[in-house]
Amino acid sequence: MNCRQTEGADAAFHEALASLAARLQIPLLQYDASIFGDDVDGSFADLAHLSRAGATVLTAQLTSDLSKLIERGEITVPSTNAPRSASN
Repeated sequence: MNCRQTEGADAAFHEALASLAARLQIPLLQYDASIFGDDVDGSFADLAHLSRAGATVLTAQLTSDLSKLIERGEITVPSTNAPRSASN
């Protein structure tokens, strides 16, 4: 598979994922390398894994986005008093 085919497959996957999330009324958070600003290379330990610095940036962004969804009532936080399943 060449680069152009990979980009097309990625686009199709993201489109299908967005469609599924919309159908199920589930917020979809999508991130790309732009969240790392000018330090994209320093944000990754290798091609697939974040460095400590990258994990810190992603965690901060995810925390912010989830907090906004909770504040708007788009998602809820499970009660800490909820019964645990047998697998937990």
